[in-house]
Amino acid sequence: MPLVSQPRLLAFAAVLVASGGLVLGQSPSVPPKTTEQAFKNIQILKGIPADQLIPSMQFISASLGVECEYCHVAGAFDKDDKKPLCSPAGPREGG
Repeated sequence: MPLVSQPRLLAFAAVLVASGGLVLGQSPSVPPKTTEQAFKNIQILKGIPADQLIPSMQFISASLGVECEYCHVAGAFDKDDKKPLCSPAGPREGG
């Protein structure tokens, strides 16, 4: 016989997911760092929590069907050395 019923376990899991999970040792009153506080040269995705930047960029990359290096300098994502192939409208053909 299980110690916790399945509905009770599912309810607990739903509350944990809805709360974003609690990180041990972190005060809930401390707001998370924003992207511009945690990373250099943020131009577009300002104001979002820093821990959402990489998943957001992975989503954009997958949606456009291109690798990160299409828009960014490999290994130096904070640099502006690459020609502007990308815009909020998507990647530009050519280059």
